[in-house]
Amino acid sequence: MHIKNNKVWVKYSLAERIIGTIFILLTALMIRLTIHSYVEPYAPFHFFIVACLLIVILFGYWPALIGVLISIILGGYFFIRPYNDFGTLATTDWLEFFNFSSVTVITIFIIEQLQRSIYAQNLLLKVLESRHYVMLLNENERVFFERNNNSARSAFEEFLANIDNIVLLKYGDSDINVHPLFLKITQTKTNSSIENDWQSTVHPDDLQVLLTKMDNSKDADNLSDQIQIRLLKNGVFSQYTLHIEKFLLARQRVTALRYLKYQNST
Repeated sequence: MHIKNNKVWVKYSLAERIIGTIFILLTALMIRLTIHSYVEPYAPFHFFIVACLLIVILFGYWPALIGVLISIILGGYFFIRPYNDFGTLATTDWLEFFNFSSVTVITIFIIEQLQRSIYAQNLLLKVLESRHYVMLLNENERVFFERNNNSARSAFEEFLANIDNIVLLKYGDSDINVHPLFLKITQTKTNSSIENDWQSTVHPDDLQVLLTKMDNSKDADNLSDQIQIRLLKNGVFSQYTLHIEKFLLARQRVTALRYLKYQNST
């Protein structure tokens, strides 16, 4: 992968780079002026070399190149004879300038390339980490949906295996469906009328409780509950212990009202 924006590795603003460059050069100048009486006439640019390399490491090659030009002026004025005066430049002075500028500029561009390479590698590493994170998310989603499908398949298989003991069934937002077992319990011969008026066979005091339990807008998680319901049979209300089961099937909420004793008795 080719990183095109590796030249923007510097994290400082333009103003910060200018102030930082000036501060580093002035610091190098102050240190060299402090020890000037001990080292003259040697090493007029040594501290400026360190300053320029520090500038390129922190602020990039443009401030460092400007720092080289400023260092030549400051070093030539303060630390090359005659001191505090430009005077007439000798051949040795030109050699000093050339030696300082050539070595420093070459080093500046080498450091700049290294900085860009490091920045490009860091960007590439972040891209790879991001891609790896996305791959993990995709894998987690695949495992999640696979588990959901397995869970739905198991629920569906269990649903089919125990379909005979279902009394009432509500799938999603549809109406409550009456199953044949409901007709047997209430001894209703046909289901043509009971499908539209099955609530009349439930005791009025128990009807609201049953409708609340069968509501798919609540209790979304899988659960099993027990409920006491009185159903009309031969003109008399008889109490039955029924079981409410809620589960997800094909991403739809399903509520089944089962009469388990009927299954045991058969």
